[in-house]
Amino acid sequence: MAYPTVGELRSHIGVDDTGEDHRLDAALEAAVRDVEAFTGRRFVQDTTASVRVFRPEGSVLRLPAGNDISTTTDLVVKTDDAGNGTYGTTWTIDTDFVLEPFNGVGYDGSTGWPYTRIVTVGARWWYPYNNRGTVQITAKWGWAATPEPVRLAVLLRAASLWKRKDAPFGVAGFGDLGLFRLRDDPDVVSLLSRYVHGSLAAVIA
Repeated sequence: MAYPTVGELRSHIGVDDTGEDHRLDAALEAAVRDVEAFTGRRFVQDTTASVRVFRPEGSVLRLPAGNDISTTTDLVVKTDDAGNGTYGTTWTIDTDFVLEPFNGVGYDGSTGWPYTRIVTVGARWWYPYNNRGTVQITAKWGWAATPEPVRLAVLLRAASLWKRKDAPFGVAGFGDLGLFRLRDDPDVVSLLSRYVHGSLAAVIA
């Protein structure tokens, strides 16, 4: 399951005319941007793995907003143990580290969550050097499937934006509406509240 399509949005708002598709597509794109910015997450999975570097603290590496790990497939964790910019030590999952949350279960009990924390086990430990990024992770980032509440939030947000098509600047104004207007929609906020990344919770409140 991925983000809603133009066809789904058309059905949601009861529009039969495909001539509106360019406006609907613009509304969807803006809605997805707003939802991702509001939650600090991408609710789709990258098609290929890519490399990112992080600065650890203690035994737990809490991945910052926008860095959810969607799957263990193609996952590689390496560290720069000497602090010289060379990631020469490869770590083994379940031997050197574990991923949380376990079994893809979120704090609210819902399933399908990505991995948001990497915790060292045994004698292993993260080695920070002068605030350097000493952990290199290769992964497919994002969410393996878009949760239904998020899909509905995108549809509601996109429908609200589409209804503004007759306002000054039309579609061009979609991208300028921003998070403040999203926060004014209690239904969208309610649907998304459980998915807001912890580092953004205080800001969103």
